[in-house]
Amino acid sequence: MSETGKTEARRADAARHESSARHESAARHESHAGDTEEVVEEIAIDPRIDKLIGQSLLDHYADIVAAPLPDAILVLLAQLEAKEKDA
Repeated sequence: MSETGKTEARRADAARHESSARHESAARHESHAGDTEEVVEEIAIDPRIDKLIGQSLLDHYADIVAAPLPDAILVLLAQLEAKEKDA
């Protein structure tokens, strides 16, 4: 796909996302129209920013996720598995 095609596809995705977010916001407002409590409108996050945040979190916590479980946790898991087998 050409660079122009990619740009147009991104714009179309963004427009669909924005339209969907407006529709969801209007639906939330209508469903709470009779409530006396204040309705807090959610803010839609650009999917590209959402993806960047997700990737940053994955990168940040990759070492923790890859680290082996502490022995105390392994013991607790073994005890739980034993109880489940007995049940």
